[in-house]
Amino acid sequence: MEPYKKAVDAWLRADLEVPRKQRHTVVRIAARIEEESGETIPYPTVRDFVAAAARRSRPRRGCPWRRSSSGTPRWERMPRSTSVTSMSI
Repeated sequence: MEPYKKAVDAWLRADLEVPRKQRHTVVRIAARIEEESGETIPYPTVRDFVAAAARRSRPRRGCPWRRSSSGTPRWERMPRSTSVTSMSI
């Protein structure tokens, strides 16, 4: 897979500009590598590379929980701005 990583990355970056239904699938990427180079790459190898590329390009989102100093997740609550009982209806 090493010699094809740059080409596959370029295909995946170009796919961000086209409609979702026209993007490369893992099967299509493996077939295209075979068409262009004549070498067969196993499906799991291509799948793992595409998944890693997707994780690298995906923006990180904030999460409502953080890890405590002990390493276990803990929930951080948002502070209340107003009391429900003090609101007038």
